[in-house]
Amino acid sequence: MFIQRNLAAELEEARSLWPVVVLTGGRQTGKTELLRTAYPAAMFVSLDLPSIAEAAEKDPGFLLDDDSAHPVIIDEVQYAPGLFRQIKARIDQNRHRMGRYFLTGSQKFTLMKEVSESLAGRAAILEMETLSSAELLAHPGFGHYALADFLWRGGFPELYRNPSLRPAQYYASYVASYLERDLRLALQVGNLRDFERFLRMAAIRCGQLLNLTDLARDVGIA
Repeated sequence: MFIQRNLAAELEEARSLWPVVVLTGGRQTGKTELLRTAYPAAMFVSLDLPSIAEAAEKDPGFLLDDDSAHPVIIDEVQYAPGLFRQIKARIDQNRHRMGRYFLTGSQKFTLMKEVSESLAGRAAILEMETLSSAELLAHPGFGHYALADFLWRGGFPELYRNPSLRPAQYYASYVASYLERDLRLALQVGNLRDFERFLRMAAIRCGQLLNLTDLARDVGIA
């Protein structure tokens, strides 16, 4: 079940104006689903698997040398940093062909570093957030949800596609996978327990004046 996203119109506009559209945002916010729904004829490849990412860097031609009128969607492109230079070279061969590549990535810091170094001036950058209450309530299947339900469940689409999911369990799994998969790799965080405690203490202070000394004391770090 696809939930219409407000970003779809902005995505289509960016496609008409830029050779590359970079769609970033957290995991499970709906980036891949939005692109595959909007452009069903596009060639799609996910670089989540190390073997696929390695093949894309060693032989980028099977991805990038596509002369069809349809775009190419490369999911989690940060896992193949060598692709960015190859994409730049192909764009520079034909700067007037717009909407050629869609790139997605959940590790924003890593992704934006590569984009700023190789694709500056060639790419539109859009950020996908979780569902807004307006997007949810506009869907005919979710009109029964009240604002309190939305505040409790949050904005991840999967929690509405599968109403039997318990939010607490979903978020515990999400945080665990984020800590292990993204944070340890991208930010070189050494002590995941300290960082998880930091997340909890920061969440408790949401909407308050930020006091770093007070926060550090509660987390137990300098």
